[in-house]
Amino acid sequence: MAATTGVRTLHAAILPPGPSHLYTIYSYGVTASSVGDLNDLVLVAGMFASIPADFMIKVSGNGHIPTTLTDQLAYPRSHPLSSQLLERTLRLNCLTSVYSDLWEQLMGCEWNEAVPHRTAAARRAALIDIDAIAAVMLGITADELCSIYRTQFPVLHGYERSDLYDANGRKVPSDVSKLFRQRGTCLSSVERTATNASGSSYTYELPFVGFDRETDMRQAHAHFTKLMEEMN
Repeated sequence: MAATTGVRTLHAAILPPGPSHLYTIYSYGVTASSVGDLNDLVLVAGMFASIPADFMIKVSGNGHIPTTLTDQLAYPRSHPLSSQLLERTLRLNCLTSVYSDLWEQLMGCEWNEAVPHRTAAARRAALIDIDAIAAVMLGITADELCSIYRTQFPVLHGYERSDLYDANGRKVPSDVSKLFRQRGTCLSSVERTATNASGSSYTYELPFVGFDRETDMRQAHAHFTKLMEEMN
């Protein structure tokens, strides 16, 4: 993976047993399927999904992301917030039944289709929680987290300021968003319908809303800071 400026650089995902990948993608694995090993694997995936970890990759000055670089990323073990990071990482990754064993071993309850976060709004919220949890774990303040986001991820910052979500949590396509900004809530259902890249058509339901990522990260940071203090 090549390191770029302004956009997300470090992309992490949990693969179930079986798939392989090209050499341009690096992967970690566990030699045993013990709960402890799987727990560590998921927590690493969660940390790698955070803006603080992505920022550490950016400031390294490397043009690519080999494991020799990711091995240097901070990974707080046995932290009071580990369970919070674990659950959100699993809900982002355990999208199908092939992940049921992983979910059930680590969460102690049965996997079903309601377990994963599927809508764009829900996944966005989980990622913001992960950003805040990682920041609290690493001793990064809310001001520092927002500064990293604003100055080191300007492209993401720009996208977030223009993104809209419908009443069902779906991200509104740019063409529909443009019409909405021009005409407001008078858009017809036909004008609010769009076809995605896979060929599926959706009608996006009003009201459309936007979010402020910095405000959301500050609120999440305060929440998890308080939660950590209560646990100690």
